Amino acid sequence: MYDVVLRYLARVFVTGTDRPASAANFGAFAKALGRDDYLPLPFNEVGPSGVHARIGLCSADATRLVFVRSESVDFEYRQPRDPNHGRPSLADFCQDGGELLSHALDFLEARAHRIAALQEGLLREMPAAAMDSVARKLLAIPPRWAGQAPFEWDWRAAVQIERQFGGDPEVTNTIATVKRLSGKFNDGAAFDRLFVAMDVNTTPGRTEPRFDEGLVRGFFGHAAAWHDELGQDVLAFCGVLDDA
Repeated sequence: MYDVVLRYLARVFVTGTDRPASAANFGAFAKALGRDDYLPLPFNEVGPSGVHARIGLCSADATRLVFVRSESVDFEYRQPRDPNHGRPSLADFCQDGGELLSHALDFLEARAHRIAALQEGLLREMPAAAMDSVARKLLAIPPRWAGQAPFEWDWRAAVQIERQFGGDPEVTNTIATVKRLSGKFNDGAAFDRLFVAMDVNTTPGRTEPRFDEGLVRGFFGHAAAWHDELGQDVLAFCGVLDDA
């Protein structure tokens, strides 16, 4: 679907699992995840109680990152602007994320109370007229603007769908975002493209720690298929062909 993946994100929400950002904890965490080749990536998290040093890890090529935050553990993939870089599929990322985050829960001696899988990226380049056509499908434009196509816009919708991934049925938020976005890549190249994001996450309304390692693997074992179905629906609704 994407020409450029801005981010894949696998997240488990946990609380009360702070670990000091010490050399010993960086090493122990990497070993627990089976990522002895990952490098320490300390970072500061700003919260209501101030600034706190946290544990992070990253792969040698900086495409994969792990962050232990005050309320979650995040595993991310970010695609570099290298045409020779082979990026993973979302399915491969989710499988990897399910394993990594289940090991993280074991390391933290915790269960998660919420799980999320998200992807964000830019579609292939297309003519301005094609992006204007998508805007007309998704947006209601005020009459005074009827003669002009917006050069920047944002459409978002969220629904709740009950899903099952190994335990009791769970209500999940299923969210799609489409934007026309312009800017510059890190290498200075300009872009004007459609940005698409999709997010499936369990409801924040339930806060009891109930997701163990097996259920985390189960969620991410299904997540890519949920995203594929959502992506096909969104692109078809936009009138955009999926060349992937």
